[in-house]
Amino acid sequence: MNCTEANNLFGEALDGFVSGNARHSLFEHFGICRSCRKAFELESITKLIVKSRCTRVHTPLDVRQSVLTALLAPTAVTPTLFEWIQQTFTLRRLLPALAVSVAMVFAMVFYGPPTPTEESDAHTASNDVIFQSLRNFAQLQKGEVKPTLVASTAQDIHQYLDNNGLDFAIVHPMDCCTSYEAMTSKYKGIELAEVVYRMSDDVLYVYQVKKKNVFEGSTLVIPPAARTALAKTGWYTDPHHPNCNVILWIADQTLCAAVSSMKKDEMLALLNRN
Repeated sequence: MNCTEANNLFGEALDGFVSGNARHSLFEHFGICRSCRKAFELESITKLIVKSRCTRVHTPLDVRQSVLTALLAPTAVTPTLFEWIQQTFTLRRLLPALAVSVAMVFAMVFYGPPTPTEESDAHTASNDVIFQSLRNFAQLQKGEVKPTLVASTAQDIHQYLDNNGLDFAIVHPMDCCTSYEAMTSKYKGIELAEVVYRMSDDVLYVYQVKKKNVFEGSTLVIPPAARTALAKTGWYTDPHHPNCNVILWIADQTLCAAVSSMKKDEMLALLNRN
């Protein structure tokens, strides 16, 4: 797959419409083309930011009908001119530029170097959410921790968490999962939910806690850089973990921390679908 073919698949990949050989070829291309990989990550982050900040509004029926009527009406534009406009100004060609523009605003949040006031990327404090997520993921991979429930559907996991009184827990129904796992625990009285998504050889671990228990107290903490990014955009990607990727985001009043050995762009694509 070349760069043009990869760029043409960005939109479909972000919307979850690319699968099988095409998806494999796309992410294989990302492994050898840093430019395309970065462009895809920027588009993913842009869409995630927009999705977290915008509320879906249904188009009024009369407006929808007017638009459809206008689109179906004959125009004086010649086919040749129309094709030239379509080829020149197609949205797919503009998306990388738009993504770069938006990403420039958030560059310091997602990719910028730490400021002197930020905590170390080591996350060695035992009450650090990222530290706990990385430790739990490592223990899960080694088989040192066994999930309480293993199920074939997201609904079963959701029911288990509801039965344990964890009204803040979120479970994404991912059609690419071979199984779902879950467990609950407490850290100094604070309830935690852990959900594991298994997809063939890939594992996506998600640590969840009520947002207020991190942002309004000191029992659990996150680095200043993460706190700032989450407050501004609702998302944060933690750098410098050689064996895995870490992504934090806020969903309603829940703080989620995802850890996986999957590539960051693949994680973003999965999280973006739900």
